[in-house]
Amino acid sequence: MFDATEQSVKDTIAAARGTSWPTIESDLYADVLDRQRLLAFQVPDASNLLLSRYNVAQLQACLYRARGMTITATTDFKTVIRHVKLLHLLHEIRRTEGTDEYTIELTGPASQILSTRRYGVQFARMIPPLLACSGWRMRAELGTPWGGSATLSLSPEDGFVGHLATPAEFDSSVEAHFAKSFSERRDGWQLIHEGAILQKHQRTFVPDSLFRHDDGTEVLMEIVGYWTPEYLESKRETLRAFPEHQFLLAVQADSLRTTELPAHVVSYKTAIKVPKIVAALEAMRINAQNKRAE
Repeated sequence: MFDATEQSVKDTIAAARGTSWPTIESDLYADVLDRQRLLAFQVPDASNLLLSRYNVAQLQACLYRARGMTITATTDFKTVIRHVKLLHLLHEIRRTEGTDEYTIELTGPASQILSTRRYGVQFARMIPPLLACSGWRMRAELGTPWGGSATLSLSPEDGFVGHLATPAEFDSSVEAHFAKSFSERRDGWQLIHEGAILQKHQRTFVPDSLFRHDDGTEVLMEIVGYWTPEYLESKRETLRAFPEHQFLLAVQADSLRTTELPAHVVSYKTAIKVPKIVAALEAMRINAQNKRAE
């Protein structure tokens, strides 16, 4: 037998701490998520924003049972692909012949016997980035709770509004300034911002710019700002994966102490000089012509 009752011990502890026992008891497991109390939450500025979030969440819930997804993208395809890779989704990319339209096939887990929603959640996470983009269509094949199948089709015309910001056109001010200075066409060269997607297996690379000459010569340019030897090594491995293409690197450096980059390199300090790029493009075009002549 104990000399004191449970309640008297609790009262003694509460008195020593200068509070009541119910207060102490409510704080005992405050670090456990299931025991935490909701004190306040952020209310959207307008009721229609809350409704939009709800509608988008309903769309996402439909994709928990997705078996595959097909996205056709034009304008913001680089942003779409970036999120596909961030979500570690299995994908294949193909370009529609004669157009700037790309089809991205997203596949589900290899095993169809052991179904899991974990991968479907990754499909669902693609919805907010898609809604922030323009120039796309999505079609998903879904499994139903009763064992059947269904199709979900979505495009910007459907009117859903996401909460993510519209992606910026250029990744940096250096790139934006160069594009403005070069304009769309100069000395027979056309500049197409993010005009190509290169893919080999699960490696995908979207260069910053595509230069296309009137004679059909194409050169891909990548702008490298602040860099480290490790970053350049990674870039070198990426370029070597696509030896059939010509690459031009604009690297922010006074002198680049490497000869192993499989690309023509032009250095710059604060801004990329258009005449230097045009000269490099011409040299690469002549070199390509000589190789074809051989």
